[in-house]
Amino acid sequence: MTRFARLVALAWALPATLAGLAFALPALALGARAARAGGALAVLGHPWMRRRCAITLGHVVCYGRGCGPATSLAPGVTLADHERQHVRQAERLGPLYLPAHLAFGLWAVLRNGRWHGAANRLERGPLAVPPRPWP
Repeated sequence: MTRFARLVALAWALPATLAGLAFALPALALGARAARAGGALAVLGHPWMRRRCAITLGHVVCYGRGCGPATSLAPGVTLADHERQHVRQAERLGPLYLPAHLAFGLWAVLRNGRWHGAANRLERGPLAVPPRPWP
């Protein structure tokens, strides 16, 4: 990706990234750690994520306690690989990313009671092996 394309992707995903920063900054004040990972801010040990392993909001990936970028999801696939695909989705969908993820997630919950899985269009690609942004 060229430098210009990277700047455009960062700007286009900014609404979701700002939501991610709003979720991450209090956690950092409460002792979570920050790191750079794959062009995104990784927040490790987010105290509010008791039932979730990770959530991606734009260029911010928050990992719950007991999970991290190296957590294995499948042979050769880490949680960071999965979450990186959501970063790419945010770069492509821009301000539509959060509403789309919410809509597809709620649809999946209504269909099969689970946010993750084939019923959620924005989870199909990231859950594939190897992970990718789209199915």
